[in-house]
Amino acid sequence: MNIPITTAEELFWEDLEITIVFKNILKDDKFNELEDLIMSWYTLGVNYGFQGTLHNMSKVWIEDNEVGFTVDMGSVEVEICLGILFASIEGFSKVNNIEVQNIILGNSEGL
Repeated sequence: MNIPITTAEELFWEDLEITIVFKNILKDDKFNELEDLIMSWYTLGVNYGFQGTLHNMSKVWIEDNEVGFTVDMGSVEVEICLGILFASIEGFSKVNNIEVQNIILGNSEGL
């Protein structure tokens, strides 16, 4: 994957914050498409799609050039689960010609 991943010093899998930082602010239609992609990933996860189940997830939010959400990683195989999410985000960025600067795992204040 070509998108840099920044990880906070301490991660809380039961309340994992994921923030996607774009080079520019997303237009409403692109945010809606990305939100649908994230919700599809979550739906797959709650249905044992990642050798375990995801639990609760917050609403997907947007603020300036950042999109994020918080999810309880439950009993999933984290590497598989996040790998699919990251690959999907990378595909979204390529298809839509939208540059992702970084993905942040964990609270950005803990970096």
